[in-house]
Amino acid sequence: MEKTTINRVGGITAIALPMRNIDYKGKDMSNDKPKLAAVYCRVSTSDQADNGLSIESQEAVCSERAVKDGYKILEVIKDEGRSGGTLKRSGIQQVIKLVSEKAINALYVIHGDRLARNTADHLALRDLLRKNDVILNCIYQPVMDDSATSRTMDTIMASFNEMQRLITAEKVIGVMSEKAKLGYFPSMAPIGYRNVLNPNQTGERASKRIIVPNPAIGSFVTKAFELYATGNYNVFDLIDILYEQGMRTKSGGKIAHSRMYEMLRNRFYIGEVHWRNIHVINGRHEPLVAKGTFERVQQILRTHNRKICRKRKYKWLLAGFVRCHKHGICPICCILCNHTYVLVLQ
Repeated sequence: MEKTTINRVGGITAIALPMRNIDYKGKDMSNDKPKLAAVYCRVSTSDQADNGLSIESQEAVCSERAVKDGYKILEVIKDEGRSGGTLKRSGIQQVIKLVSEKAINALYVIHGDRLARNTADHLALRDLLRKNDVILNCIYQPVMDDSATSRTMDTIMASFNEMQRLITAEKVIGVMSEKAKLGYFPSMAPIGYRNVLNPNQTGERASKRIIVPNPAIGSFVTKAFELYATGNYNVFDLIDILYEQGMRTKSGGKIAHSRMYEMLRNRFYIGEVHWRNIHVINGRHEPLVAKGTFERVQQILRTHNRKICRKRKYKWLLAGFVRCHKHGICPICCILCNHTYVLVLQ
């Protein structure tokens, strides 16, 4: 039972009503269940390096504000080293799950760009929050209500966040292009190599991080090319042989046949650098394969294999020689046009 106090002072009657907890929509939350909030934190590599937006600082600031606002923190969700340009993040997917299940009343982030740096994604998230009555609190942004003006300003800020991401991407691509022009591959090293800090760095900034042969698996790459160049092995044979000799993926398994094909066609192994529209014949890295061996492998891929693996469950007669006249697929049965070819011997 709520208690009302009546005070009379002189000729004035003062009525003291019980305190009520009113949210920004005017809803009385005094008798509601305990208010629950989630804290979402995200950093990409550039954010942490340039702006000092560490996961720990975001968590501390958001958690302090949530408790001050009277919320109990249900969960602190983090995405570390992930770009805001996509919603393919485990953390943000967990946020979406909590919101969709109506498990929280509010979501705290340090800034709106932590949620997304893509305007369409940001608007989709805001719409999801709105439909499920979840309040979004951005610590370092003005308080936004559900008015037309606030929603318009929020869309404009989301657009600027996306523009900042695109500008950063353009700068990164520019730096990587200059590195490629100097003969340094500007991305992750292919199989058989590794990215390392250059112990003999010159004045070139591009030479700070270089690619060198991986002593653990570099020799396997060389052997794969040499074996395939003989024409006596297919890709599955190479995978089995190299696995038996100790070549493993990071998870300890066999390399996928698609990755093996990719490796056999990669001109990086003969010392060339090809990145976007930049082509450098004499790269700065050490080749693992002789050019003659590489060209022999390409010839076999073109003339014999024709991008088709010959390892099959069944041994078809004349497989590799007889093909579907419509699709050019071997062996004798073409599943695309449901044809079965019958060989008649006379």
